[in-house]
Amino acid sequence: MSLKTDDETEPQKNDRASKEKIMQQHKGPPHPGPSEKSSSADHHQPLDPNASLPLCHQSASKRPLPPKVYDAYYSPEQVQTQLDAGYILRGVLRINPKNRTDAYVSLDESPSEKCLHNYPQLQGYDVGSGDDIYICGEPSRNRAISGDTVAIKILSNSNAKGIYRTNRLANDRRIDQLKERRRNRLDRMAAAASNLPSNQSGNSQSLSDTSYSTNDSKEPIAEDKKVYGVVIAIISHNSDRSFTGNISAMAPTSALKNHFAFVGSLGTSVVWFKPVNTALPYMIIPKDGAPEDFHKKRFCTVRMDRWGIRDPFPSAVFVKDLGERGTIDIETHIILEENGVCTDPFTPSALRCLPSSPWEVPIRELERRTDLRKSCIFTIDPPTARDLDDAVSCTRLPNGNMLVGVHIADVSFFVRPNTSLDIQARQRATTTYLVQRAYPMLPSMLCEDLCSLNPGVDRLAFSVMWEMDPATATVKSTWFGRTVINSACKLAYDDAQHVIDGNHLSDSIPCYGFSSGKAVPASHSRKTQIEASIIWFYKLSKIMRQRRFDNGALSLNSVKLSFELDEAGEPIDCWPYAIKDSNRLIEEFMLLANMSVAARIEATFPDASLLRRHSPPLSRRLIDVCKQLEASGVHLSPGSSGELQESLSKVTDPEVRFTIEEMLTGPMQRALYFSTHSIKDKAGYRHYALNVPLYTHFTSPIRRYADIIVHRTLEASLGLFGNHVVGDHPLLPQYYSPFFPKTPPESSLTASAKVVQSLLIPKSRTIAEIAHQCNLRKDAAKKAQDASSKLYLVHYLMSMSKRLVTPDVISLGVVTKVTQEKIIVTLPTFGIEGTLYMDRLADRKNQVLSIDARDWKLRLWTVEAASVTLVWEAGAPKHKKQTLKESAPNSVADLSGKLSALVIDDNGHGSVHFGHKQTSERITQRIQIFSKVTVSVLATKSPPDLSVRLIRGSKALVLDKEVSGALSMIVDFGLLKEHGVEKIFLLEAGPLDTGATKGVFYFTLPHVQKMRIIAEQVKAGLQGASDVAKEYSLQLVPRRTLLCERVLEEEGVLGDITLGEYHMDFIPLEDDVLSLELPATFKELYLDGDFSSIQYTARALMRLQGLFGFFPRIVGKGDFSQILADSLTRMRLELMSTGLSGGNANNALAISSTFDSVVIIDRAVDLTTPLLTQLTYEGLISETFGIIDGSVTLGSNASANTTQSGASGSGPDAHSTAKRKRITLNNSDSIYRIVRGMNFSAVGNMLSKISRQLQDSYESRHKAKTVQEIRSFVGKLGGLQSEHQSLKIHVSLAETVLKRTQSDDFSAILDIEQTLVGGGDLNQEQLAYFNRLFSLADLQAPVPGVGGELKGQVPSTSIPNSIHKVLRLLCLYSLWRGSHFKQKTYEAWYEEIIAGFGYHHSITIDNLGKVGLLSPPSSTKPAAPSAQQRLTSANTTGDSSTAGLLNCIVPSTKPRNPVHTNQLSFLRKTLNLVVSDVRENDPDDISFVYSGYAPISIRLLQCLVRDPAVYTTGSSSRYAALLRPLGDSKSRPAQRDGQNMGGVKSGWGGWDDVLSELPGETVDVVQSPSDRDTDAAIADEMVKRLGEKAPATLVVFLGGCTFTEIAALRLLSQQHNHRYIAATTQIINGNSFLDPLIQKLP
Repeated sequence: MSLKTDDETEPQKNDRASKEKIMQQHKGPPHPGPSEKSSSADHHQPLDPNASLPLCHQSASKRPLPPKVYDAYYSPEQVQTQLDAGYILRGVLRINPKNRTDAYVSLDESPSEKCLHNYPQLQGYDVGSGDDIYICGEPSRNRAISGDTVAIKILSNSNAKGIYRTNRLANDRRIDQLKERRRNRLDRMAAAASNLPSNQSGNSQSLSDTSYSTNDSKEPIAEDKKVYGVVIAIISHNSDRSFTGNISAMAPTSALKNHFAFVGSLGTSVVWFKPVNTALPYMIIPKDGAPEDFHKKRFCTVRMDRWGIRDPFPSAVFVKDLGERGTIDIETHIILEENGVCTDPFTPSALRCLPSSPWEVPIRELERRTDLRKSCIFTIDPPTARDLDDAVSCTRLPNGNMLVGVHIADVSFFVRPNTSLDIQARQRATTTYLVQRAYPMLPSMLCEDLCSLNPGVDRLAFSVMWEMDPATATVKSTWFGRTVINSACKLAYDDAQHVIDGNHLSDSIPCYGFSSGKAVPASHSRKTQIEASIIWFYKLSKIMRQRRFDNGALSLNSVKLSFELDEAGEPIDCWPYAIKDSNRLIEEFMLLANMSVAARIEATFPDASLLRRHSPPLSRRLIDVCKQLEASGVHLSPGSSGELQESLSKVTDPEVRFTIEEMLTGPMQRALYFSTHSIKDKAGYRHYALNVPLYTHFTSPIRRYADIIVHRTLEASLGLFGNHVVGDHPLLPQYYSPFFPKTPPESSLTASAKVVQSLLIPKSRTIAEIAHQCNLRKDAAKKAQDASSKLYLVHYLMSMSKRLVTPDVISLGVVTKVTQEKIIVTLPTFGIEGTLYMDRLADRKNQVLSIDARDWKLRLWTVEAASVTLVWEAGAPKHKKQTLKESAPNSVADLSGKLSALVIDDNGHGSVHFGHKQTSERITQRIQIFSKVTVSVLATKSPPDLSVRLIRGSKALVLDKEVSGALSMIVDFGLLKEHGVEKIFLLEAGPLDTGATKGVFYFTLPHVQKMRIIAEQVKAGLQGASDVAKEYSLQLVPRRTLLCERVLEEEGVLGDITLGEYHMDFIPLEDDVLSLELPATFKELYLDGDFSSIQYTARALMRLQGLFGFFPRIVGKGDFSQILADSLTRMRLELMSTGLSGGNANNALAISSTFDSVVIIDRAVDLTTPLLTQLTYEGLISETFGIIDGSVTLGSNASANTTQSGASGSGPDAHSTAKRKRITLNNSDSIYRIVRGMNFSAVGNMLSKISRQLQDSYESRHKAKTVQEIRSFVGKLGGLQSEHQSLKIHVSLAETVLKRTQSDDFSAILDIEQTLVGGGDLNQEQLAYFNRLFSLADLQAPVPGVGGELKGQVPSTSIPNSIHKVLRLLCLYSLWRGSHFKQKTYEAWYEEIIAGFGYHHSITIDNLGKVGLLSPPSSTKPAAPSAQQRLTSANTTGDSSTAGLLNCIVPSTKPRNPVHTNQLSFLRKTLNLVVSDVRENDPDDISFVYSGYAPISIRLLQCLVRDPAVYTTGSSSRYAALLRPLGDSKSRPAQRDGQNMGGVKSGWGGWDDVLSELPGETVDVVQSPSDRDTDAAIADEMVKRLGEKAPATLVVFLGGCTFTEIAALRLLSQQHNHRYIAATTQIINGNSFLDPLIQKLP
């Protein structure tokens, strides 16, 4: 290419002819020009880069030569000649990925005087100045790509104008036209908008008033201060030019448009490669060189090949297929390939450079180096670090100063110059850290072993030591030397932080000393010395850090995410990495070491040192940011780094501070390695952020090649000057401390400086090339690391979104920029940035998220300075009843998502025109910089990307008391605050003051009275005088009902509330207990005929099958067990018929490897168990206090909160305002975990034992003699105090329970219960007590056995003389002695109940009779209907809640009565329900839970698993046969040794006589994976898996489960070596079981 320097005429219009004419007219200063046949400047490229692609199917002789697209490259000789003459410059090219027309070249050395003479416009341009050479258009870039080192020629102003007109003018005009169309659109919008809110007027400038210049004659180049250039040669390539992308047979549209003839000449002989990197051009691959089955969705790797001067596109060679995008593995491959990360193993020649193993420090090195092995040196690194390349030491000197050392692994000893290992390390240049693994720069033998400063082994090091004043942390003198160290211990940052916080190092940390030439376990004094060193380090680092910022340093922090991965490598948790004082401690001394070494090597080799510089920020961009912040009330001074830091320190809001720092990263330039030979002015050496004149990297040679070069340079410096002071350097101390280590004679001065330099220091040009390679690889590694973090964040957010109602994850966003086109927000939680485009907001392009049914649209927006006013418009809400299929699964995140998706951000001041029945709504919202908005983050896998949507609104949460406790067990209310929930209320009658919050969210049970309360509050809110518009949403738990909707409609608020329903799944109360927490399930099923709870249970069980696979066998007993089993089967068949796949659908279609079966127990099968007094510790606490939501509430008004667990109503103290104390009872309490399931008779001894153990632990402090023993006790003290507090609570609870159990009343009741279940007749004394229960004089008796500290804290519903106690005994008598129940006695007791407790209890007695709990002696009373009869009746009356269950009913042969006396007598004998010799302290049978009575429900489970405990002594041979293990033809009893026990092996076979005596259907279903599978095949598979691994059994209780049944299951789990997991509709006791059946007074 020839260029001219004088002015030339204006080019003609932008067409191809004018383009070629302009390119031909360009002439430069007189110099030799390139030839078309000149070769590439890249010495390593064997092919001629100027040759055209031989891809045309025509013969070469017949094909005319296409026109030249690019100019030929200069030859290497011509490049060097022109460089020397100052006619061309060299630098590194980078292409704007958003606009490939733009590229820039950063100079890698200062322009010479000749160059400045030839090109005066380069005055002021220098390395690091931030002023780059602009390369406009692809022809000017001349086939170079980002990262290439290129030779460029500078264009004159007139030539620059021609280049601009040819390449950019059309694009700029297109942008202007888009702005013009947008302006016209806004004018139309403004004309259509009527009745705008009053605050729209004023000084704000509408976009419709904004003028855009579209004058074609403008001359932007006249005001453009860019220096234009063109590429004339590529000196070296960035990498091996391997890229990733996808292949297509179709030519891209841009190629057809701009190079139609060229594309046509190719025909179908090629395929097209589209790179992932948008800065790269399309590439052409010969069709015979591409895979035959290529697909545009599959990604591959290619290597760029020829790119001739007549070819618009380069050719490429197919390398390998990567697969389809979307998985972490494929995306990681793409990340590695795109960033040129070397994943190949080290070559054999490189590995031969390593020493043999095992390796020891050579004797010669011990003689030449300073021996520091006895010094207290240790490492502080992340806990997972394996490449420990830095260690520290700190000791007090006799003169009071501190001797501080930083010791760095001497990697340069193993990586010698110009070896194969050195060459490969230089090519890699850095270790690349991804989320899941690292790709090291050096072989693992060096990284993790020989160079890693592991504790207790000798290692070679480079050490920097300082004598420092402890008061000021001032360096008095510096020592450099090659050393041998032996690290005392390896600490994590948390360990060091533990010491900084005033604690001691854990005894579990190995610690070493050095004695007799080897490492030995350290004494306690060594660990104390390490702790003292950490404290001194911390004190010094605080002073140094403060001084550094006082001297003008700048710190801009960014979020670094940490991930927890599961076994499959998928992210399951994500959190920002926390920077602690221990991190800052190490940072300060590493910075000091780097600065000290930089000063030393620059003083020794001023023209041959590898340093690191950080240029000042781009002034124009920085000023723009400061202006934006100024408009928002934040003043930043852009003068210096110190002024910026001082301005930042005044910002106290952490989110705003983070946002400002993110905004400031834009103008900042990258820190770069450089050769001191390349920059003439030493002012260009400075590091802007650190505000120091010299800086380098010295402290991480294991992972950075630049550090190895610095080590070699320092070694050369030591060879010349030893450890002493180097001349009169202003940055080096002039005092040599006598306390420094003595240097061995052999490491003194080297004879010849030339020898040292030739061995260790590369040539100046080579150093510059190394710096360039290190910069490229460091940037690539950073990009790869960021891309990997984003990839895992995307997968993590997508895994979260599967559990949300919305497909997005909600987060706080802070607005960082407001323009006419967009709003940019930063998300501090994830450290990411998102953009909201105005056009998309206006076009409803999925940019606004709202939980109401309104279709929100941005009607108009106006921009004023750094703020934007948005006018939203929405239509009337659309109400749609949610179906089961549309319901989202329940989980913590599901609930959070529902609560978070409330609408309207309230940062601005707006007015709302809104009425109850209005069909449209307008809302004005003002957003400015630093406004905090709620956004949703939407993740997409292919390609991995994140986008944001605007969520409107802060909100208030109003909770029903009856569901708040259950919600508290699955939702962290602190998390809700992060999702915009500002206020939380309990639902109560009266006004609701939600303040300025716009969204009001109700969460309640579907009760009529609650609907009336909500309606009154909604009407009051809508009629109020508040300027803030309220939006109301109501979630009904567990379902919405027509009755509730009708009440809201009658109250006139149905149109003002968004209705929804929340289906609770199982709540994990413990790791083996799940509960739906549905109140009154038994009453709903057997009295009301409401079968909704079966739907909820089936849905929850399907969710479990979706997670763990389908249950191979479903067994159960009871009518509703049959209905539930049929529902599960039907729902799974529906799932199979839909053909769904992926995620939970796949799991639900696969056999479970977790559960062997599900056992369903209908509560009607065992009505006795909940009526009996529970005798376990946990059961008695439930009977006495009432356990609600895993806790008990102690206080005078505790009874007000025990409706569900105690019984009904509220006592006389229900409205007391005395303070209450809530005590959580779960396995996190170590004492409760031990005693919860014990029979209460054994609890006292256990608490005494624990008390003695605690006392012994406290007494151990008197035996502590040494400091280590005292420290050990202090470390245990916190746990002892916590356990002591827990012991006090349980002793107090146990004492209260004990007083009750010791009362005559409790003994009498227990005696009656045991007599009844034992089959005996009540004696006269028991009958007398029974009769006394109905005495009016007895009803007001005080609570026996309650007093002392907990007096007055027992719920009223737990008072023994309450209606609940009377009914429990009466129902128990009816069940077990019904045949002896005389009509006269029944009538007398009936009259006593009515007289003593009220006439309304006649309905109570009737209810008990309907559900089979209290059967009158007369046979004329109708039998309790079966489940099918109830279901049919419900269907004929039009109950839609049960209509869907009709198809899954198995016809019942006859209505079944509840179990009666004769049947129970048979079961007592057959199932061994009563055990006379029960071991309460060391139980071996489940009957311990009732001191001799075994619950029928758990005995049935033992029948299924063939437990010998269900057989009485001398059982028949029929039962002996049942004891055979599966597949064993011989009759032998099963052994309770944990080997043959556990798991449902063969269903109910052999128990027909027992099952016939129990009410309801018998369930035994084997589920098949498909219609082709047989029951036998499934059974075989079950037997096989049971033999290999015993999975768990899920035991489902329909109608409630007691704590005694849970304790019995836990005992079986221990005995059978098999997990039994209880899943229930509700945790109940006798009181809460009967309470829903008891009629309440209105």
